[in-house]
Parts: sequence; C-alpha cells; structure tokens
Amino acid sequence: MKPLLPTLKEKKRYVVYELLSEQPVDGGERAVLGHLQAMLGLFDGAKAGILPVKYDATTQTGVLRVSNAAADKVKAALLLLTSVDGIKVIPRVRGVSGILKKTERFLPQQRTRMEKQAAARS
Repeated sequence: MKPLLPTLKEKKRYVVYELLSEQPVDGGERAVLGHLQAMLGLFDGAKAGILPVKYDATTQTGVLRVSNAAADKVKAALLLLTSVDGIKVIPRVRGVSGILKKTERFLPQQRTRMEKQAAARS
C-alpha cells in the first residue's frame, strides 16, 4: 500500500494540562481520559482523536495528542473536571503546541507541587 499523502493526514496538537489538588491524585490520567470521553461523547471523542502521550504522577501533569480541529473542545471539556476519586481537582491547561518537543516549555520544573507548598508554608 502507498502511504498517505501529507495533505490527507490528520493535523495534530499537543495539549499540556496540570491537575491542581491539595492531595496527590492516583490515576489522574485515567480519570482525565474517562472524563473527556464522557463529556465529548462517542462521535466528538472519535473526531478529537485523543491519545495520551505522557503523564507525570509526581507533578500531576500530562500531555494529550488531539486533532487540530478539536483542540478547543478538548480544552473546554477538560476544564469541567471537578474531582478525581473524591479528591477535588482544578485542571489547568498549561499550553498547546503543534510539536511534541516544544511541549517541554509548558511542563513544570522538577520540584513537585507538594514540595512547593511545603516551602511556601515554611
């Protein structure tokens, strides 16, 4: 088979998000994907082409690959997430990029959120 022409390929965007919470959240990536599927529905979820790229549990940040046309819908649906396993969370979209390597500028530094809060209280 011949490969697809570049004009026929789906354009993609990478959405970097962060889950802000008072306690660490277990299974944050799984909860985000389930929430997006529930909010967008079967057809819009398929058109969005949501794929998890990476997730860091210590900083609670993740990267999702979505289609170009659905990036705004995914950001809006992500902001409607309120809790994960009974823990209240505030999702924050840190940025959107067309290149995976450039998403690193949106990722937080190596210090975890808990360390920053402990340093602020001291």
